[in-house]
Amino acid sequence: MSSRSTPLASAHPTLKWPLGQSENPGIQDHFCFFAGLAPDTYRTQAWSPAVVLSPAFREQKRLGFPVLIADQGPVTSFFPVLDSALEKFPLLFEHRAFIYYLTRQALITALEMSAEDLLSSLSQKYMEGADLSQAGRSQVQQAWSQLQSNLPFRGRVLGLSEKSLRVFYQLAHQAMRSEEWQQFFGRLNSLKTDLEARLRTHHMQSQPSDQAESQLGQLANQFIQLGAVNQKVGGKRMGSIPLDEHRVQRMRTAYDSIVNFLKRYSANEVPLIWVEANREPCAEAESLLTCAMSVHADTAEQITQCFKAMRIADLELRNHYHAELHDNLFERFDRHALSPNERRLLPVTVIYASDPEISKDPALGDLLMSGAPIHLIMEQAVFPVGEYTSDQAYRAMAYREAFILEGSLADPAHLYQGLLGMQVQANPAFAVVAVPQWQSEEDPSFQVAAAVTARETVLFRYNPTNGPTFATNLDVEGNPHALKIHCPFTLPVTEPSLVCAFTFADFAAFDPELEHHFWPIPRDQWGDHQMVLDAYFEQLELGQPDKVPYIWGVDSQGELTRVLISRKMMLAARRRRHFWLSLQELSGLANAFAQKAAELARAEAESEAQQTLENLLADHKRELAQATEQASRNAYRRLAYSLVHMPEPALVSSSPALSPALAPSAPSEPKPPAPQTQATAQPAAAKPAETAPVVPSGNEEPYIDSDLCTSCNECINLNGMMFAYNGDKQATIADASAGTFAQLVQAANKCPARCIHPGTPRPDDATATPDVVAQAEPFR
Repeated sequence: MSSRSTPLASAHPTLKWPLGQSENPGIQDHFCFFAGLAPDTYRTQAWSPAVVLSPAFREQKRLGFPVLIADQGPVTSFFPVLDSALEKFPLLFEHRAFIYYLTRQALITALEMSAEDLLSSLSQKYMEGADLSQAGRSQVQQAWSQLQSNLPFRGRVLGLSEKSLRVFYQLAHQAMRSEEWQQFFGRLNSLKTDLEARLRTHHMQSQPSDQAESQLGQLANQFIQLGAVNQKVGGKRMGSIPLDEHRVQRMRTAYDSIVNFLKRYSANEVPLIWVEANREPCAEAESLLTCAMSVHADTAEQITQCFKAMRIADLELRNHYHAELHDNLFERFDRHALSPNERRLLPVTVIYASDPEISKDPALGDLLMSGAPIHLIMEQAVFPVGEYTSDQAYRAMAYREAFILEGSLADPAHLYQGLLGMQVQANPAFAVVAVPQWQSEEDPSFQVAAAVTARETVLFRYNPTNGPTFATNLDVEGNPHALKIHCPFTLPVTEPSLVCAFTFADFAAFDPELEHHFWPIPRDQWGDHQMVLDAYFEQLELGQPDKVPYIWGVDSQGELTRVLISRKMMLAARRRRHFWLSLQELSGLANAFAQKAAELARAEAESEAQQTLENLLADHKRELAQATEQASRNAYRRLAYSLVHMPEPALVSSSPALSPALAPSAPSEPKPPAPQTQATAQPAAAKPAETAPVVPSGNEEPYIDSDLCTSCNECINLNGMMFAYNGDKQATIADASAGTFAQLVQAANKCPARCIHPGTPRPDDATATPDVVAQAEPFR
């Protein structure tokens, strides 16, 4: 970027934001100012936007042009395809840079060529320009011949030039409509032949017999016999059915209309009517769009008469024309009576214009609502950068009737797919395509690529036939980092590398016409009162930030520098940001209403879960208090009965789970000691039996009081096959056989809610040692 004259600031004064006019007319009144500014101090500092240091951004500047539009397949960059073919021929692959140069030169003149013709031209130019020995020329010539005879790709190759967009559209139009148009021409020729035969048969039948025989002899080379003619025109012996004068006149009129149409158009060239300002037929028209609609109406009327003639001819040839029914219908026949397939064959009228010619034309709304196949193509140069972008494609979506495309030469594949989508529409279509400013010093590829990255050009397609909502009709596929607000880029000049956002202001900094909106400041002027632009926008959504926005630049020594931006530039960048956010929401990528609904549902679910937990804790506390009170009563009763040496009555507990454990046993009479036998006299012999595993009686299955589960993940982390969460995210026993009894006991010990009950171990579970069984007892 060229040197810029910029004012200097004094060191860290009080921040001011001039919402109105500046008190100092010597400084741009739209800057973020500091008190104590020295307006008369200037210096010249060469700087460039810091994004030029990003390796990824430099790689992005390489467009796909020239592109290969394959006969059967997508649009791809031509050079990678050519490389894969040249790799098989080392002699040619070594000189691929020269072959690239020849390719670009060939496409400057021809605009677009078939892949076969291009390779033939490259072979010829290569042999003319290469300095080779006789043996070398022979080997290279052989390599070119083998490459051409075994060409691995087919299609059209298109280069980047001022006419690329027009050629792109023509190729898309030909690709989508050529087959239908040729089928239509085949149908026309068939009807013409059948009408000829039917009228000739009628003419011979209406002549006297001797004159008919004479004429038949003269026409023997055309028609062998009348029966064959009759069979040709309908499969019935229609030659024997006399034609009245009304039928003959209708058939002759239909025949003449079809013949005139076949003379006017060609089967190999799909009709396309270009309408441009200052050119015929709209050179003198006050409104370009009104003139285009008039031209289309005249052309549509001509082909409508041909469709009318085709229908009449078909009915007459099948003897299905009934005058009392069809005469009235065909008197009122116009383009609105055409079927959808017939409407697709109407010649497309293409309006090729610039932004001012479209945005100022009052007939734009009428055209978009006309329902006619009129295609409006508007070139929009990305340089010089517009501070207030018109967003014509976005505004055109409001009519909700036309196919809308916003594309760019930066993405040929997306652009070509959009142009193909226009061809299948029988309704109006509007394409806004970003193109370079060809006279600019900046590289054309860089211009359009940077505009897409900065959201200055947004790639989208709107097809109203997809459904009733914007989310179903709007497609923003193709935009880089579509889920982000700004595209990130990395600056490797710091440690660690600095990740920045490429905003509209970063893109506008490349335009010399806008240099007065940027103000680089030296490092000693940096401070916390400054904020990088994307972070400034985030703070701006929360309220007016007490900061000064800046973008990153790089000086002539390759050092980072902060570049303050004007208030006007900040507002322009914010508009582009809001525009992208709107498209994200309309296309369904990031819907604010859905996010709010999800947050509300999440809050309601959390509130309901908290209330449920509180209710469970309250119930648990109440039941625990009741059990504690009942246990105290039972303890006092047992103590009283033992003091008076009276038998205890049976106790009835109000808590069934606690009653068996808390019920006291009745005192029993002392029994006299039994006589000691040899077995009882040696208690040591019974000791080994106490070391065997103590397996509780009964077969209790393990279970969890899931309502008490706190979702702590302890049991799940221990064995995710044995334990699982239910729909309320509370633990259950998924499969007790998927783990061991020891794991059940371990989970019960870890559970903070004490809600896991291990039950009894399986007989074959070797982990059920006496110690493990003893640990399980408190949880039974």
